[in-house]
Amino acid sequence: MQLREIHIDGFGIFADARVRGLAPGLNVLYGQNEFGKTTLLEFIRRVLFGFPSRATSANPFPPLRGGKYGGRLVCRMREPSAPELTISRTSGKGGGPLTVHAANGVEMSESEFSASLGHVSDELYRNVFAISLQELQAAKQLQGEELRSRIYGAGLGLGEVSITDLKKFFAEAAERLYKPRGSTQQMNVLASALVDVERRIRETARLLGQYDAKKEEFDRYAEDEARLRKIQGGLQAEQRSLERQSSLYGTFVGLRAAEDELKPLARLPDISDASLDELRKRQQSILSLEGKLQETRDQRAGRQSELDHLAFDRALLEHESDIKSLSRSLAQYRDAQRDLPLRVREQDMAREQTRHTISELGEDWSEARVRSFALTTEQRDTLRRTEDNLHSCDKAAEKAADRLDDYRNQTRASHARPSLPTTYRVIGLAVLGLGAVGCVYSALNGHVIPAIVSGVAGALGVVIALSLGSSSGPLRDRAVEQLTVEREENVRRLAEAQSAWSSYLAALGLTPSLSPDAVTDQLQSLSALQQSLRTIDERASRIEGMRAVMKATADGLARVEASLSEPLPTTDVAAGIEAVDARLDTAQELRVRKDSLLREMKQLEGNAAALTANLSTERVRFAAFLSGFGVTTAEELVSLHGQSTRARTLRADIRNATKAIQAAVGVGAPYDEFLATLQSTNPEAVRARLDLVVTELSDVTEKLESNIRLTTGLDRDLSTLKSSEELLKLEAEAETLRQQLRDAHREWLRAQLALWAIDQAISKYETTRQPAVIREAQSAFALMTGGKYQTLISPLGSDDLRVRDTDGNDRGIDEMSRGTREQLYLSMRLGLIEQYERNAEPLPVIMDDILVNFDDDRGLQAVRALAAFARDRQVIVMTCHQNTLGLYRQAGATELQLERSGGPA
Repeated sequence: MQLREIHIDGFGIFADARVRGLAPGLNVLYGQNEFGKTTLLEFIRRVLFGFPSRATSANPFPPLRGGKYGGRLVCRMREPSAPELTISRTSGKGGGPLTVHAANGVEMSESEFSASLGHVSDELYRNVFAISLQELQAAKQLQGEELRSRIYGAGLGLGEVSITDLKKFFAEAAERLYKPRGSTQQMNVLASALVDVERRIRETARLLGQYDAKKEEFDRYAEDEARLRKIQGGLQAEQRSLERQSSLYGTFVGLRAAEDELKPLARLPDISDASLDELRKRQQSILSLEGKLQETRDQRAGRQSELDHLAFDRALLEHESDIKSLSRSLAQYRDAQRDLPLRVREQDMAREQTRHTISELGEDWSEARVRSFALTTEQRDTLRRTEDNLHSCDKAAEKAADRLDDYRNQTRASHARPSLPTTYRVIGLAVLGLGAVGCVYSALNGHVIPAIVSGVAGALGVVIALSLGSSSGPLRDRAVEQLTVEREENVRRLAEAQSAWSSYLAALGLTPSLSPDAVTDQLQSLSALQQSLRTIDERASRIEGMRAVMKATADGLARVEASLSEPLPTTDVAAGIEAVDARLDTAQELRVRKDSLLREMKQLEGNAAALTANLSTERVRFAAFLSGFGVTTAEELVSLHGQSTRARTLRADIRNATKAIQAAVGVGAPYDEFLATLQSTNPEAVRARLDLVVTELSDVTEKLESNIRLTTGLDRDLSTLKSSEELLKLEAEAETLRQQLRDAHREWLRAQLALWAIDQAISKYETTRQPAVIREAQSAFALMTGGKYQTLISPLGSDDLRVRDTDGNDRGIDEMSRGTREQLYLSMRLGLIEQYERNAEPLPVIMDDILVNFDDDRGLQAVRALAAFARDRQVIVMTCHQNTLGLYRQAGATELQLERSGGPA
């Protein structure tokens, strides 16, 4: 929205006053003290957002010179096709009635008008868009919770809703439902009641005959369901990862292509368009001098003979950049010359140590085999499962042997005891039989704990049957045979597990006779060896780099020496560089002498000598201008400019691709791992794996649904077995409590999810938008301070703000002068406005005498910054200083006049 006219019927010292001719861009209104600039600023604020109530301490600005209290603003919205609006407000309740009329006759309600402005609040507009010196000097105005909430709310599309109110609402709702260690919250009360009812259910159901067997089967299926759900979750996570890889592979390819293209361009200097303009100016200057010189060339003979006697090796000057480059690389050459023998010795020792360690692994191991050895995740999982099975079988065999020994000892002790009724022995034999069956069934299905429990029950049955009398000798013999068979069966399974372990080690390329602990040690040794080999490779690369530096330096010196008229006095590379650098200094001094002679020719030979001197100087400057960019011809500089422009474009493409990938997978380690994954795969492999994962997920889901159906049937059977009326009542009560708890839990999850979503949205906005605000403010602040402060630092999650000068020194707010602080606060507001307008209607920016504490230089820079800022929006500044008015005029500001009844003010 931009203002076009301001009409004041009655407000403060104004009555029937007008400001017309407001234009896009920068506008300035000059007025001395008591002119009414502050009154005009407050009038615009209150017409847009309402007059304060009488209960507040704010100045009401009553119409001191008559007229109806209030006025109107004529404005245009950002949309080009939108009609012109007239906004009027007079005194009344609720800030005064607001009327908004469009030029086409359509009337807009106050809520519609507020929505068209993006629900901007009075606080935000007053402290950011329409400011006086008072607001500018108050840093806390930029840190208020409501102001930050409204800024973030606009960026998040929340309109007039406050993020603070939303978070408070959902936090209170969540706490009403659940609180850790609480006692009155709904979920806490329901959970306590449910625990009590379930305890009573267990006590009632404990006496039912078939309940335990069904419950055990139900628990087994429940365990299978949990295992299948875990597998399903892993497959779903892999499916999401593969889908991201598939969707972002094109972006990744573009990123790598841009990076590869940028590599040869990365070290090139940044050539601006202004540099090309300077090149053309210099070329034109040389051509002009050469044309004039042609007319007076005959007059140069007088001093030419003396110039001819100035003898120095021109090859030194021609290779000036090469010699300076050799001088700069001298320290690096000496470092490489000093460190290379040490690094070579280190490399030899490391290789010898690695060969020794590999030999300790066995004759079958070599460096190539160590480098290539790797276990997949599936192989590691299989190895771990095989090891677990081996341990399980070993423990089962040991326990079976112990049970047989215990039983035999008890049998020998039972011969001295008196006999008891046959009924007790029958009970003992029944317990023994059930325990043996349960132990065998659980062992065959891999359930260790149920197998142990069944074994203990069988042992108890043996004790009961044999310890209650000695009259059941044949029964004890059968028990011994059964325990012996059980032990032999466990020994056989142990042998099979050991065979499977050895076979899998052989399939992995490891020694089959190794124990699990030995395998673990060998895998650790292989991992350490692979890390050592990587370190050796990296050191070899550094050694090669040192040799390359030394060779490049020596070759560069040789090329320079080959072009010299006299050879260097030494063959040592370092000494040779110092010698050729000294010769270059001498040649440069002689060149300066030549320029001095040219100036003498100018004095002695008049215009001809002057033209010669000017032409020589211009050519030297042109050569220096080209050498500053590392080129010798204008064509090379033009080509370099094209390459520099391409490098900027590639960097922008890389930033955009990086942001797109990070938006999907995150930053830091997840981003790096995602790129590494894409680097090692291709779209066909990703699609093939995705199809396989989808198939596996479908199979697992089908198995899970089948398991759930079986579990549901068992649960129904368990409910049928609970025939007691009390048990049915308790189950009904428990289910009611569970449903109430689930409902409350869903409500609590909704509140927590809402809080999490709000925090995530704020975090993302602060991460992606706040740096942009700082960047915008940083540019303006650097311009206002004449480049003294180039960097603003605002730690994420903190209101602290620091600046860094060109020497790298940081300063806090309290360490700045008042003028510098105000320049910083002004820059921050400009950055906030830039970001706010990306998601909301632009608003007119109004500033009242904000430059009073700026010195002359920074005042000029601040005006330039405001002029640049006003190119894309409307900025209205007011001042009571003639020199400030002159600065705004120089910046091209539209000068405004306040018209009162009877003529201009």
